[in-house]
Amino acid sequence: ILEHNVLRIRQSNTYSRMTLLEDLKSHCKFSALNNKHFTFLLPEADILDESFLDLVNQLILTGEITDMFTKDEMISIVSETAFRAEVQKSMPEWSESTENLAKFFVRRIRRNFHCILCFSASDPKFMARIRHYPALMSSCHLIWFTAWPAEGLQ
Repeated sequence: ILEHNVLRIRQSNTYSRMTLLEDLKSHCKFSALNNKHFTFLLPEADILDESFLDLVNQLILTGEITDMFTKDEMISIVSETAFRAEVQKSMPEWSESTENLAKFFVRRIRRNFHCILCFSASDPKFMARIRHYPALMSSCHLIWFTAWPAEGLQ
């Protein structure tokens, strides 16, 4: 999709929230360090656990997921010479503190992360998900291909 790296959940009984977190973590790291876009494609059928939407909601809203990277992992990531040089080139007024480098890292994730959610408006879970995960409505564009059923508009 437009030269983006695409992440899609691998259908299996063993795919868990932790597996999704690891997949998102590796894609976010690659995306931020290489300044490459990535798209997370999530059809309704791939939501094996409702907690998947909690991770997506956090990533859409803030560009990060609570405790996605440990403090040591973040220090290691932002200490990479090429990354530090890119930050210095892009933001010469910033000091090279770990905090500023981490902010730049998260900013890159927010800019490069795209999410395609494929939901049915007639599914009773749709409105509950919208209420429970506000980023699905406030930070997303809704595109539908056919007229919405009356139940989906209530």
